[in-house]
Amino acid sequence: MTKQQQIIINIFRYFWRLAALLLIVYIAAQSLKVTPVWRQSADWSRTLSPDITGWYPESRASWQGGYLVVKGEPLYLQLYRSGDYKQLAISGSLATSSVSVKLGLRQSDGSWWWQDILGRQFSLSYDLSNAQFKRNKLEMILSAPDLSASSTLALANDWQFIWGY
Repeated sequence: MTKQQQIIINIFRYFWRLAALLLIVYIAAQSLKVTPVWRQSADWSRTLSPDITGWYPESRASWQGGYLVVKGEPLYLQLYRSGDYKQLAISGSLATSSVSVKLGLRQSDGSWWWQDILGRQFSLSYDLSNAQFKRNKLEMILSAPDLSASSTLALANDWQFIWGY
């Protein structure tokens, strides 16, 4: 075998080794791929935080004994979005005396996408493809049309906002 043939064989040998190594690295990277998620925890004792503004107007709610007690409706909330997330999941709990509660997401056309909060523990999911963002903030509304002076509605301080792709 000549020296030139030996060089060509070595080039092909190293090429196939490199191709196999790149394939292994690609497969490993795909199997370890993690979908980034951003989690925000609510602190209803403060109406302003870096990521959450609300509930407002403040005259319609008050902080009492670890709960945000709703006195009137509607209440508004703004959530800051730090990336181009496509989904928002909201979970938490509330205390109510048989008051129907709805949570709405402002849409790009100005309307609201309403979802009913059923039970004390809840989990809701919103698709953000038609949501309205102003300065990277998303606006939500809490409505309890049955709320009266004799009924109660209190939001627990355990709400989670989970942004995902």
